[in-house]
Amino acid sequence: MPQQRRVYPLIAGGILALTMLIRIQVVLLLPGVLLVIMIAFWARKKQFAVSALLFLVGMACVLIPWLWRGQQTSGSLSFAEAAQESQIGLIGVRYSLNLDPALGATLPGESSSQYSKRMLSRAIDFIRSHPFEALEFITAHLLHNQISTLMTLPPNYASAVPVPYLETKLSRTWEACCSIPAYIGGLPYWMKWDGRFPDDAPLPLVFNLLLVSVGLGAAWKHNRFLGLLPVWISFCYALGNSVVRSSGWRFNLPVDWVGLFYYAIGMVQIITWGAMFFVNRVLPINRDTANDGSQPSLGLFPWKQAIVLGALFFLTSAAIPISEAAILPRYSDDWLGQALADTQLRMSLQQAGLRESISDFAMQNGMKLVYGRALYPRYYGSKQGIPGDAWFAFVPRDYARLGF
Repeated sequence: MPQQRRVYPLIAGGILALTMLIRIQVVLLLPGVLLVIMIAFWARKKQFAVSALLFLVGMACVLIPWLWRGQQTSGSLSFAEAAQESQIGLIGVRYSLNLDPALGATLPGESSSQYSKRMLSRAIDFIRSHPFEALEFITAHLLHNQISTLMTLPPNYASAVPVPYLETKLSRTWEACCSIPAYIGGLPYWMKWDGRFPDDAPLPLVFNLLLVSVGLGAAWKHNRFLGLLPVWISFCYALGNSVVRSSGWRFNLPVDWVGLFYYAIGMVQIITWGAMFFVNRVLPINRDTANDGSQPSLGLFPWKQAIVLGALFFLTSAAIPISEAAILPRYSDDWLGQALADTQLRMSLQQAGLRESISDFAMQNGMKLVYGRALYPRYYGSKQGIPGDAWFAFVPRDYARLGF
C-alpha cells in the first residue's frame, strides 16, 4: 500500500543512526542519502520535505539517548568520548607526511576535548598547506576501494594454485584448484596485492567487467536512478573511508557485495538475451501492474505505525543507557582509599615499596590513576610491541606499559 510505504524514510533514518552507534564514520553517508531522497521527490517538493523530515526523525529517535548519555558522562554531545577521541586522533596522525603514531599522543594535562580539537586542527592545517597531497591519497584510497570490489568477483589466478594438477591425487587436486580456502587464498582481496595480474587473468577480468557493465545497464533501464542506488551508496561509503585514509580489506566489506550484485544482474540479463534469441520470441511480461500515468492515492498518513516504529528505535538505542543508569556503580568516588585499605593489596604494595609512591603520584597535578577491571590486557617491556601498522597501545615504545 502506498500509505504504508510513507514511513520507509523513518525506518531508513533509524537504521542509519543505529549503524552510526557502531561506527561514527557512517555519518558521511548522510549527505548521499538526503541527495537520493531529494532526487526521488524532486517534482514533489512537499513529499521531499516530509520524507527528509521523517528520515531525520528516525535518526533522532536513535541518537538522542546516546547524545544525552554523552552529555551526562563527558559534558559534551558525543556518542562515546573514548572512541571519538581515538578516531579523531587517528585522523590527526594520518594527515601528515610522516605517519608516526607518536604524533597521536596526548599532551600533559590535555583534556579529551582539547586533544580532539588539536588533532582536528592538525588535519585541517595539513589540507590547507598540502592540498595536492591530501587529494592524492584520498583519490588513491577511493580507487583502491573500487578495485577491491572488483577483486571479489571470480577471476582466474592460476599462478596462485600451489600444486600442479598432474602431480597430485584427485582429492588434493580439488583442494588446490577449487576449494573455498584455495579460492580465498588466491584472491588479492584477502592478501596484499602487488598490483600485477597473472598472464591468464586479463580475459576473465574483461569478462567480469562486461557482466558488471551489462548489470549496470539493465538496472538503469528497469529502475533508473533507483537501480544505481547501491553504486551511489558504495561510492559515498568508499569516499568516507578515503577521507580517514582507510580502504580495502575489512574496510570495504560492508559494500563489497555491490560488485557481485551487478555481476549477478548482468549474468541474468545475458541469459535472458540468450533465451530470447534461441526461442525467437519476446519473453512474456506481466502488464497487469503497468503504470497508466496516474499517481497512486497516498491516503492518510499512518501515524500509529510511525509512532510505534519511532518508539521501537528509541527503546533499542536507549536500552544500554537505561541499563547503565539502573545498575549501581562498582566503584565509589573514594576507590583509591578503599583500594589502599585492602589488606592483600596493601601488603603487596608495601613489599614492592609502592604504597607511598602511589599516594604521592595521585597528589601530583595532571596525574591520573585508573582502577578497575581491564579486558584483554597486554604487557610490553621497553622497545617491545607489535611492529608495523598496529594499534597505538601495541606499537613498540621506549617504556614498559600495559595496552588494552
